[in-house]
Amino acid sequence: MDATYVGGEAGYKYKCDGYKIELYQFDPESDAYKKAESEGIVTLDGFGDFSVLAHDGLVLLNNGSLPQEVIDLFNAL
Repeated sequence: MDATYVGGEAGYKYKCDGYKIELYQFDPESDAYKKAESEGIVTLDGFGDFSVLAHDGLVLLNNGSLPQEVIDLFNAL
């Protein structure tokens, strides 16, 4: 999805075998990022909330199918 739809500045989507990675860059001072960091969600108007992991201005969409190694790599950034 377009990063601006969830309050981000840029976004990247990667398709892997059996899962996809959606990574977004946010302004760490934005309300959308603060919500992602404190509540673990981003909101897409009209579609609801999506579970995320937030770290250092980055947000990783966490749809439950990500391998632990992807989550560990994200947390190590």
